[in-house]
Amino acid sequence: MLIHIGGYMELVKENIHMSQIKKMVNMQMTLEDDFNVSDVMPDIDYIIASDANITMDNIKVLNGRVIIKGKLNFKLLYSTLDTSSLYKMTGFIPIDETMNCDELNENDCVTIKYDLDDINIGVINSRKISVKALVTFTIQSENIYDIETASDIKGDNVYTQKNIIDVTKLTECKKDIFRIKDSVELPASLPIVTTFLWDETRLKNITTKLSENTLLISGEITSCLIYQSDDNPSVLWHEVNIPFNGNIPLSGVDESMIPDIEVSMSSKDINVKADSDGEERIFEFDIVLNLNIKVYKELTLNYLCDLYSNKVSLTPTFNKVTYNQLIIKNVSKCKVTDKLKIDMDSGHILQICGSEGEVKAELMTTVSDGIKVEGVIVVNLLAITDNDKSPIKVIKEVVPFTHTIEASNVNEHSLINIRPTLEQLTCTMANGNEIEVKATASLDTLVLGTHNANIITDITESPLDMSKLQALPGLMGYRVKEDDTLFSIAKEFSSTVPQIKEMNNLTSEHLDTGKFLLIVKNVS
Repeated sequence: MLIHIGGYMELVKENIHMSQIKKMVNMQMTLEDDFNVSDVMPDIDYIIASDANITMDNIKVLNGRVIIKGKLNFKLLYSTLDTSSLYKMTGFIPIDETMNCDELNENDCVTIKYDLDDINIGVINSRKISVKALVTFTIQSENIYDIETASDIKGDNVYTQKNIIDVTKLTECKKDIFRIKDSVELPASLPIVTTFLWDETRLKNITTKLSENTLLISGEITSCLIYQSDDNPSVLWHEVNIPFNGNIPLSGVDESMIPDIEVSMSSKDINVKADSDGEERIFEFDIVLNLNIKVYKELTLNYLCDLYSNKVSLTPTFNKVTYNQLIIKNVSKCKVTDKLKIDMDSGHILQICGSEGEVKAELMTTVSDGIKVEGVIVVNLLAITDNDKSPIKVIKEVVPFTHTIEASNVNEHSLINIRPTLEQLTCTMANGNEIEVKATASLDTLVLGTHNANIITDITESPLDMSKLQALPGLMGYRVKEDDTLFSIAKEFSSTVPQIKEMNNLTSEHLDTGKFLLIVKNVS
């Protein structure tokens, strides 16, 4: 973009799309309510398993606040006194909260994360349960703005000094969804489904990659399905693995850019339907993934940092700006091994029929050699026991880990995004009541540093101060001071860098403090 500043001079400007972290707000809330058992369901004697998750229905960003609407969805599996059958109960607690964030603007790029810190489902009586959960919401807002910087000036007798910086700019910030629909048929060796009881379903090995105007996504859905059949008195299970891949249109991106994509399961619907023979043995999956998409691009910015003319007086207007610069983008692995001691009060474990897990990074600290991450792997086990009252045991344990991500130049002002995922998990019975856990956590890390620069945003042209020029001798001697440059000396004494170099037989622009220079005044 060319801007006329007067006379024959034109200022060349360039727009740079940037983002900067403005605010991070944490809010912890308690959700609780009581629920009656449906009239068509039997009394509750004993809760075998319980689980919960959060789904967001609507997030509205306003000036100074965020309105969050969603649900805490829960499910529980229970047994009764009168029958050996198991029953599932589901429900939800609505979420309708307003979070205040003074610096927030409705045009900001806002990312909201939520963690279910604790869930407790208890029996009040045989026809009523209590549900209580502790949830932490984290709001991160980024200000997206354009920096208009002077990159050059066109005109006669204008001398410029430029600087080069590497900038990482935000090119895309949006939310999207990806839907997975698939079906799995039970093997012929397993009985048909009479009652679908429970599932442990997780995302695994998620990868995202940029292509021309496209975001490619792939991964796996793993699920352990628990059911009962009239053909078999025992509790039955089947493990499935559903690979998926697809693409999402994303205009303006290519493989040279840097993706920062957060993928989470938004909703999950698993239903049983009949096969071609009319037998209930097909599980239909309908899963929706939420995608928080940010795409960055690295570029080299060549901008004006100073200028002068010996023909007219040029006064630059400076603006201090903060820009982002990529420090690291990599994936590191953390291997964890531990032994879990299991409470045997509800029966001895006969077999582990499924294991899933989730990685949580709870504390990140900058250290001399990088980023120290402390967290836990939440292990979920489905096991068959010898207890008729509780034939299924859902075991939830945490395995702590500490890992250091190697990185230099990271400090408290850096933007750190770590996406932890569970790459591998194996759980085997060791001896007695011990289970050996071997896991590999994958930490996808993006770190952006923040830097400051004085950018010229405008230039004012005016006549030269002739009295000041006439006071300067035509030839003068000058002794170099600390921090002097050939450009600053030429600007101060109305000369030029080539003339000073020629007059003093200089082959480079390096100057030693104390060096004596001869300078010739040059006025157009």
